[in-house]
Amino acid sequence: MNNSVIKKIDIFLSRKDQSLKVTNEIEAELLALFPEDEYIEDVTDALAQYKPGGGDFLFQESDIEQKFIFLRKYLLSKNHQAE
Repeated sequence: MNNSVIKKIDIFLSRKDQSLKVTNEIEAELLALFPEDEYIEDVTDALAQYKPGGGDFLFQESDIEQKFIFLRKYLLSKNHQAE
């Protein structure tokens, strides 16, 4: 698996960069790497509704942080299974 996604998730979780640019890059990479994965699809749906600061019917930073904590574990376990 491409560790680029993990690195970008780590940047978001460290709060160094929680921009739309980073989440859009993560979303695109996830969709390319796991086109048929339902869990990944759920996460990318949330990312499509992310806006720093949130808003009506939008996810904010803390929501995405929680999703990324679980996503990171999920990706690392998939990476381990692929070895």
